[in-house]
Amino acid sequence: MTEPIARIEAALERLGAEHEPPADWEARVLAQIGRAPWWRRLIRWRIAIPIAAAAAAAVVIALLTTPTRRELGLVLAYQDTGVLVRGGSHHVGEVLRATASGGHGHRAVWIYCEGRLLVACPGGQRCRSSDEATIVELTLDTPGRYTIVALTSSAPLSTSGGSLDGDVATAQAAGASLTYADVSVR
Repeated sequence: MTEPIARIEAALERLGAEHEPPADWEARVLAQIGRAPWWRRLIRWRIAIPIAAAAAAAVVIALLTTPTRRELGLVLAYQDTGVLVRGGSHHVGEVLRATASGGHGHRAVWIYCEGRLLVACPGGQRCRSSDEATIVELTLDTPGRYTIVALTSSAPLSTSGGSLDGDVATAQAAGASLTYADVSVR
């Protein structure tokens, strides 16, 4: 009975022997990798260096040509006439100076009283515009709630109907970004 078991064990040991790699296969593979012709190594570097240089140049050009975007800011300043009003509100006769700075592209300042347009800058007589800021000065003539809106957009900005809600909705639909402040005048 040991004869068949020994024969089976011997057959199992030989199983897969035809698939074994030769003894020196690792050394031959490593030698073949190291034996690449000099011209092939040169071509690798001649391709890799220009590609790396082009990528670096593209990054530098993108950084230099991308305009820096500053956040749109609105600063309000008041020239006081000496009248004291309680409650932190402002009074009729004060001069309001609204300064919009930053943003991208075109900039505008619109001032509304009780939702009706009083001044649209640039373009008004009381407006000054430069690359740095858009400034408008307005004497607060009537009591009420004033809304000062600073806008910036890549396209020129204009008021459409003279009402706060309609003008702001139109500007936002055209891609403008804005900031605003409310001022109470007594």
